[in-house]
Amino acid sequence: MGRIETIAGATGGVRYIVKVSEKEKEKFKEYICSTLSDKSRVVPGNFLYVTDIMLDPEVVSKAGAMLAGHFIKLKPDYIITVETKGVPLAYEVARYMGVPLIVARKNSKVTEGTSVTINYVSGTTGRLSTMGLSKRTLKTSSRCLFIDDFLRAGGTVNGIEDLLREFDSELIGIGVLVDNKEVKKTMTQPYVSIVDYFGIDEKGAIRMKPSTTI
Repeated sequence: MGRIETIAGATGGVRYIVKVSEKEKEKFKEYICSTLSDKSRVVPGNFLYVTDIMLDPEVVSKAGAMLAGHFIKLKPDYIITVETKGVPLAYEVARYMGVPLIVARKNSKVTEGTSVTINYVSGTTGRLSTMGLSKRTLKTSSRCLFIDDFLRAGGTVNGIEDLLREFDSELIGIGVLVDNKEVKKTMTQPYVSIVDYFGIDEKGAIRMKPSTTI
C-alpha cells in the first residue's frame, strides 16, 4: 500500500508515501479500458462519456493513488485543475500527496475577491474560453502539478501554464486519466496518462489501451 518516511528535525515527523503495485496498476487499467469500451458511451460529436467513473469514489481513489505515487518525487506545492469533472481526481491526488488543491474557475466569483483571468483556446471545443484564479489562492514562485480527467489537444494545459505565469509560478507535471491519442497535441509539456483512447473504428468499437507512461 505504500511506505512510511521519517523526516528528522524540529519540523519533521512521519508521513505516508502512497504506492500502487504494478499488478494492481495493470488490473486497474484493464478495468478502465473495459468500462470505457462500451459503445453506449459514445455521445453526439464522437465524445466519450466518462462522468460516471469520475464520480465513482473507488475509481478516483485508485487513479489518484497511481498518479500521486508517480509524481511524489516532484514535490509540488499545489495540485491544480480546472472547474470540470477532473476535480474529484485532482482532490484525491492532493490528498495522497498532502498538498493543497486549487481550482481554476471559468467564471470568477465575488466571494473570492480579486482574480487573475486569462483567455485560452479550448482543445475540446476550439473556442476561446476564460479561466481565472483568486489572488489569494496561489503563492508566487509555486510549483504546480496539473491533474485532469481527459486530455484532448492540450489547450487547457496551455491556459493553465499562462495563468501560472501570472503568479510567477510554474507547471512541473501533467497527469490525466484518459489521453485522446486521436488528436494532435498543441502543448509541449510532457505528461502521463492511465489509459489511452484511440477513437472509434469502422465497426463502431471504442479503441482503448492501457497507457505505458505510468
